[in-house]
Amino acid sequence: MTTDELKQKLAAHITKLREARGLSQEAVAEASGLTQAAISRMETGRVWPRLLSLVKLARVYKVYLHDMVKIQLTPEVGSNTLAKEEAE
Repeated sequence: MTTDELKQKLAAHITKLREARGLSQEAVAEASGLTQAAISRMETGRVWPRLLSLVKLARVYKVYLHDMVKIQLTPEVGSNTLAKEEAE
């Protein structure tokens, strides 16, 4: 799994958490203090979410912080694949 694939998987998970609660991006933005544009960028995988943004979203969704990044990783990610990509 590449870093881009990992980012897309995280983006899909963040979107799923919001949609499971029946919230719009605008509602989440208002409740979290983030902008709707920032939420959109996280949910489309255009950016890596910052830790503080994940904390704010976790509060809105009423989940633990680790639930925000709880995604299935393939064994390949646990190897040096990511480190190799970053080195290039």
